[in-house]
Amino acid sequence: MSFCRMLCVTLLLASAALNARTPTVSDLADIQADRMLLSAELERAKLREALAMQASSAQTNAAGMTSPSLRMVYGSQGVNIGLFVYSDGGTATAKAGDTLPGRYIVRSVGLQGAELVAHDARVIRVPLSRNAPAEPVPASDSGRSPSYRMPREPAR
Repeated sequence: MSFCRMLCVTLLLASAALNARTPTVSDLADIQADRMLLSAELERAKLREALAMQASSAQTNAAGMTSPSLRMVYGSQGVNIGLFVYSDGGTATAKAGDTLPGRYIVRSVGLQGAELVAHDARVIRVPLSRNAPAEPVPASDSGRSPSYRMPREPAR
């Protein structure tokens, strides 16, 4: 091969190498920043989903009542009975198979909580709690969904 031809091939390869972009530390920093942002967005989406599920379990039913909370569990001979408390202060006792006010059918009652089946076949898990459920607050004119007031702590 002649010297000119070899020089042209070398220059052509060198110019191709100069045009190829080599990743830099800055590129790595950009990728890491994108990864952190996507992780934060994923976590936010998971939290919003959990909040929506929690709010849906406390939404009012067709009778206008919120789902009750489970205040106490007692029983004998293998039958657990739960004391359920409503946001208006009303109470009801029930065991598995019983129907609570608001058309909730008690699926199970135990120390871990109770499972209720709503009139629309939703299964609602009700943990054992010492507080009554929150009262719904009427929706504002802004069109947002209703929010719920936290129950007040009893005076000590």
